[in-house]
Amino acid sequence: MINKEVKTIITTDGSIDLSDELLEKYNITQIIPIYTTIGGKMYKSSKELSNKEMYKLVDEYDELPKTAAPTPLEFKALFDKLTAEGWQIVHIGLGSNFSSAFNNARLMALEYENVYVADSNNLSTGIGLLVIKAAILAKEGYSAKEIYDIITELSEKVELSFVVDTLLYLKKGGRCSALEYLGTSILKLKVCLELKDGLLKPGKKYRGSIERCAKLYLKKRLENRDDFDTERAFITHNMENKEFVEEMVEYVKSLNIFKELLVTDIGITVGTHSGPNTLGIVFLRK
Repeated sequence: MINKEVKTIITTDGSIDLSDELLEKYNITQIIPIYTTIGGKMYKSSKELSNKEMYKLVDEYDELPKTAAPTPLEFKALFDKLTAEGWQIVHIGLGSNFSSAFNNARLMALEYENVYVADSNNLSTGIGLLVIKAAILAKEGYSAKEIYDIITELSEKVELSFVVDTLLYLKKGGRCSALEYLGTSILKLKVCLELKDGLLKPGKKYRGSIERCAKLYLKKRLENRDDFDTERAFITHNMENKEFVEEMVEYVKSLNIFKELLVTDIGITVGTHSGPNTLGIVFLRK
């Protein structure tokens, strides 16, 4: 039941990959950092270390950045502050299979009456899609428990995938073998990574340039289907070829599937594993 007197706030973490404009539009202000360390220096967000800068450091140090979740005490400090101000809280961050951040938040939430931690089962703008929906519900007066229930159900309907230019970063992170990396490199294959059961898994492979493969990937994802939630979708990328991204945005718009198509940059939390020149599309299924 909608109650305009209810004060519900949505909190999230630094892996959300939403632009400053979207964060401001939906009043998403309580963001707890996911820490990234490389070369002995720690960074709190993509504002402190961009993907481009991060890839230079990977080349320089020949190692991938290490990420660290917020501690339980950091979540406690956030929840203490907001509940003291009279807020009910729904926290939606990195999925439980991607980070200990979920468990750290969940354990702290047990100490409060109206703090709920929803498992997004997602990363990047898969989280962003759910956070925007939650923020809209909060503005409409839904309680934290009601929003938690809705988001928990919707998390199973997020379709998130990326096509990556190289498996080098996945190899460096131990997420693919040297043989897989060598084979895709020699054959000039680009791999689609898709979210299944809360984990990123390899899917269809495409041959050719990243631009050619990304076009084929989007066609495969979007054409001849009728199971979309048409409210909004994200194109999420860290492509160097910005004109190509604009071309892909216009292509998706031409299909007249989604009422709103948002374009966002991949942050360093995901970019660490996907590597440069990655493009993905994220939306909800019915």
